[in-house]
Amino acid sequence: MIIATAGHIDHGKTTLIKALTGVNADRLAEEQRRGMTIDLGFAYGRRNGLDLAFVDVPGHERFIRNMLAGVSGVDAVLLVVAADDGVMPQTREHLEIVDLLGLDQGVIAITKADMVDADRLTEVELEVSSLLASTGLRNSPIQPVSGITGLGLDELTDHLRNLAPETSLQSADKAFRLAIDRVFTIDGAGLIATGAAHSGQVSVGDSLRVMPSGSLVRVRGLRAHDKPVTTAGRGQRIAINLTGVGRDEIGRGDWLAAPHLDLPTDRLDIRLRATQPLRHWDAIRFCHGAAVHEGRLALLETKSITSGETALAQLVLGGPVQAVHGDRFVLRNAGNITTVAGGTVIDPFSPKRGRAKPERLALVRQLADLDLIDGAIAELTATRNGFDLSLYSIGRGISPDTQAELADGLPAVTIGGSLIDQDRWTSLKTEITEFLSRYHQEHPDKAGAGRAELADIGKSAGLSGPAFEAVINRLVSNRHLGRAGSAIALSGHKPRLAPADQKLWKTCETLFAGAGLRPPRVRELAEELGLEPKVTERFLNRCVGAGLVLKVADNRYFPPLVLNRLGLIASELDTETQGAFTVRDYKDRSEIGRNLTIELLEFFDRTGLTHRSGETRRLKRSPEELFSTGENPET
Repeated sequence: MIIATAGHIDHGKTTLIKALTGVNADRLAEEQRRGMTIDLGFAYGRRNGLDLAFVDVPGHERFIRNMLAGVSGVDAVLLVVAADDGVMPQTREHLEIVDLLGLDQGVIAITKADMVDADRLTEVELEVSSLLASTGLRNSPIQPVSGITGLGLDELTDHLRNLAPETSLQSADKAFRLAIDRVFTIDGAGLIATGAAHSGQVSVGDSLRVMPSGSLVRVRGLRAHDKPVTTAGRGQRIAINLTGVGRDEIGRGDWLAAPHLDLPTDRLDIRLRATQPLRHWDAIRFCHGAAVHEGRLALLETKSITSGETALAQLVLGGPVQAVHGDRFVLRNAGNITTVAGGTVIDPFSPKRGRAKPERLALVRQLADLDLIDGAIAELTATRNGFDLSLYSIGRGISPDTQAELADGLPAVTIGGSLIDQDRWTSLKTEITEFLSRYHQEHPDKAGAGRAELADIGKSAGLSGPAFEAVINRLVSNRHLGRAGSAIALSGHKPRLAPADQKLWKTCETLFAGAGLRPPRVRELAEELGLEPKVTERFLNRCVGAGLVLKVADNRYFPPLVLNRLGLIASELDTETQGAFTVRDYKDRSEIGRNLTIELLEFFDRTGLTHRSGETRRLKRSPEELFSTGENPET
């Protein structure tokens, strides 16, 4: 259990922690000289059988940023109010921040109780109770104590013990995330990063990423609550001995996270509660974890809100952050003088366009309150171009195992890297099947419909081109559909050439087979068939419709099998050159000559197999996808 202190300067927070643990949390020489906490302090101890881990935060208003870093990821709060002063400005500000961060487990310690009489104690307790009434700490126990005489320390320990069952729950489905609040080096050990683990577990030998930079590091050693361990996790303050990163590449405000969470963001959908009036596009500071980021607040439902109101908004930040659904945060004004709001991250990967469209707002409202499974179902139902489960899982901060379990339980079909709702999938499959059935009846001599002819189905379903292509690919992979060249047909469909064309094709098929990777030109075929070139070309165009050949250039037609083999050469070169092969590379590998190489590569560019950039090309799609071989026409 991690407990953060909160309260006004000089109210005895550090003295109380020392009385409970025996540790002086003021670690800096200046702090000890001035008797004032400036930066975060840490203390671990055991009292009356209870292990305690404290983060001591500064009470002075100038160090509120350090206070915010200290309360990130803690389980409970120890709010300290001095009996002589009572409630003071930083008492109110710290309590406001604690409440905005959703901390509702805590104990209130009335310090310096030995310095006042009973009437004064009663007065302060009533004042504190009134202050707590509208916050999550309203039911928290209030205990008078003295860090000097030991008054009330045993009772305070008992109150802290009662918090433990509610704040030590682990979440096995979450991936490891830790907000770094301190980085230093130790002779003989190397680099150490410390912080509160927000979720998951980490073990010695694990790999992690420093976020948002993405640097990969390895865990060399661990200490949890100042004790050496081999595994640590949520609910613990952890010191991690790291290798693989330099001291200047990591610091307070960064995160250590499971490697698969390596996807920073700069736009987040949030739900906030204002403590000051706010307007659309106000400049703000986003206090999250141990970091502060500058940005803008885009209100999604209104142009302005007043203190106490809640609203949906999008944060547009000046740089990348690591955040997941459910993360708590505080917003400060642009000058970092005043706390203006706090809230919860709903979607860390919100869109750049259409953020305030009614359908998007309806989804965001749902996601704000839905658990992992129901949230996935809501996204699945609402997302027209396929639900990206991987992105959703990263945004929820879950482990790969949990993502796999989630995928198995969703009523969805996988297409490409996305999911489509089962009902929508069934509807699409039916519509495509009915279209192709009609097409085959109307065009029995053709191998199938082209992509352009099928495209209207995808458009009417609201699918993007790539999403609809993924639907077709899935139907082909499960053998519901087939490809013949670039044509799409129902599985088992055979085009019917006229008897005369069938006879000509048998001769052409033999000629193509004997030519290898250099099929004969139209003029050469015409001579072999005893036909005029124009007549031969019209015949070959009918063969194109039947899916038997594709027109590569004005005077060349290639069977799909040959194009597939030539496409595989492009695929090999793409791998070897890392996506930068030239005409000469292809000519030398294929041995088909320079002129034919140029014609062929230009055809590959037109069909989308390759993309040309200057003098080089890279592969865009697989040859099997574009040049699948069809069956012979019916005889």
